[in-house]
Amino acid sequence: MPLVRLAGLLLSLSPLIFLPLLESYENSISVAVLPVFLVFWGISLLVNPSTLRMTLPYSAVLLAATLLVDPVTALFGGPLVGVASLFSRLILSATGVHYSYSPLPGQELQFSSRLGQGLSIDITPYCSSISSISVFLLLVALMHIDMGKDWSSTTKIAVLGTVALVLLNALRIAAIVWSGVIGGAELLTSLHEIIGYVLFFGFYGVAAFAYIRIGRPRNPLV
Repeated sequence: MPLVRLAGLLLSLSPLIFLPLLESYENSISVAVLPVFLVFWGISLLVNPSTLRMTLPYSAVLLAATLLVDPVTALFGGPLVGVASLFSRLILSATGVHYSYSPLPGQELQFSSRLGQGLSIDITPYCSSISSISVFLLLVALMHIDMGKDWSSTTKIAVLGTVALVLLNALRIAAIVWSGVIGGAELLTSLHEIIGYVLFFGFYGVAAFAYIRIGRPRNPLV
């Protein structure tokens, strides 16, 4: 399979085109993830061309999910972050947190800590949970391919999980504000760095378990 090996070699070298983009797009998930994945896939094809048939469906799903993050964030990040901001403010109001809200030029929440510090957070389109939703949908797609579940179960878990992640993101934002109120800027910064990983990865595990339990195998082709 010389053509597959050649494709593997080209994929392994393709990240070189991303080097000039790293500084310009330092916050881009696509630019960060694609080079690592392309090198891994390229080496796999170069060493063992027979892996193409097995890896192609998974690679196609991963590439699609990764490449779509930035354009989807540009298109829907604003509306989604507006929803997350709205629900987070409802949570904060319900729990007695006093804050001021400024919708322009971005979604900004200002509040004071119990230590007397004046704090604020900006809720940008990158806080819209699109990256977390993309990872979730990627995992659902990979499980669908690997486990052969029916489309109905896959669609239900994808839709319900996406809605749940939007609400979970609102809870994450509220928790960050709570941490600032209780412990000041230091606790806010520390929690901001880790809470997303804890909440979203925990959610992925619960969603995967639910998908395994409720999904039904697709009818075999005859």
